[in-house]
Amino acid sequence: MQTYYQNGAPLGYYPGAPQPYNPAYYYPGSPPPVPVSPVLGPAPAPQPVPYSPQASPTQQFHPELSNQDTFIPSGGEEQPPEFEPYVAEYKVSSGGCVVSHDPHLNEDGEALYRFLLSHAQNRPRCYVSIHGDHVEQHTRKIRTTDSNGHTTTRTETHYKTVTDFDFNIDITQYISSGPVHWSLPDNEPAFRGRMFKEVDKLGPPKVSLDGQNLQTPRIRRKATGKERRNTKAWREERESGGLPPWVAPSTTATGMNEISNPEMDPTRTNVLLSSKTLREWADEYCASKQKLKEFTYEKVVYGWDLGALRSAIRSVIAEVYSGNYTVGIHFTHNRIHVRPDTSLSRALDNGFLKFLMCISGVYPCIWMYKRFSENGGGKWKVCGGAYAFKCWRPFVAPPPGMQVTVQGRVLMTNVGLATLVGMKEGEWFQIWERAIRRGVTSRLKGGDTYTSPEAI
Repeated sequence: MQTYYQNGAPLGYYPGAPQPYNPAYYYPGSPPPVPVSPVLGPAPAPQPVPYSPQASPTQQFHPELSNQDTFIPSGGEEQPPEFEPYVAEYKVSSGGCVVSHDPHLNEDGEALYRFLLSHAQNRPRCYVSIHGDHVEQHTRKIRTTDSNGHTTTRTETHYKTVTDFDFNIDITQYISSGPVHWSLPDNEPAFRGRMFKEVDKLGPPKVSLDGQNLQTPRIRRKATGKERRNTKAWREERESGGLPPWVAPSTTATGMNEISNPEMDPTRTNVLLSSKTLREWADEYCASKQKLKEFTYEKVVYGWDLGALRSAIRSVIAEVYSGNYTVGIHFTHNRIHVRPDTSLSRALDNGFLKFLMCISGVYPCIWMYKRFSENGGGKWKVCGGAYAFKCWRPFVAPPPGMQVTVQGRVLMTNVGLATLVGMKEGEWFQIWERAIRRGVTSRLKGGDTYTSPEAI
């Protein structure tokens, strides 16, 4: 075998290596070569490890690390594990609401905030329920004989309710956008940490010693009965008319309520009407030491005039049916509840245990503790998510040369053109009118839910 030399030494050896050389071919990274002595005698001195370009400096001086895991030099740190979002413990109630007693959500405002945003992506479910029945009168004759053998006959009458039709229509699929996170204004009565509704008002301004105005504090007080009644009436009107939750009535000089509909204004972005952000409300909840506190995030669907839609459905039923009937629009999966991780709080979520507390007289004591104790109960119901059946957005003109049909779906506002996103309630009614009439005349029962008119 031929040996290659460089500067008087075989290739791969350092200059000045002891003679004679082993003529075996040496490649970089192989074990250190051992010189072969032609005569017997003492073993040669250990040879330095030859340089290998594949080996790190640490491996050159510590060969035992060459086949092990990556060596971390003194003073270094291992890379942290990849970030994983916190997965909180929760359950879903029979009505589809999310309920969590996770302890971390009651301590960390950021975790609570992200938990709400995560579950807000699941849209609420909404459906139209149509039910009709009539009452039948039944009579029967009953004969009785006394001890003397006399027979008497009497007539007994009873009434029976007979269901004629009962079915539901799922309209969740017609939600076109959302969620839009909203919060209530400070002057609207709402649960803000106590067991009664409160409002936030601006207090007297504070002035520093040098005469400069400081930040004006806010004073939280209990809402009056008139404020609560007015808010309740307006909320029912707003929900029936399909207005978004951030719409509020404005009083004009004539004393009439003039509704300013931001749903029609595509530039409206001020939907967080509270002086606090959603994250700040989450922090306030986590900072509370109340034992039976609760944070609620409400999902609201808007965009359709539900009152007009109910009237239209009732008119169709009245054409072909003369009995008693009801038309309702219901929402499920529309709330997120966060409660403390305590045995009492969890027990109150159990319907059977709560029933036992009521009949045993324990629950009234718990209610009084929640209502009157400083560390008892408290509710936060100031924010939520809005989901639209239809809404108006700024109109984006198509590229030159492209024709787009926009008849009836473009509106001129005081800030420019707006285009309609989603389906109108009138369009939905035209699609489902025949199916509703068919379900009534065919006496469709069973309480099933349908998602397409062809299925009825």
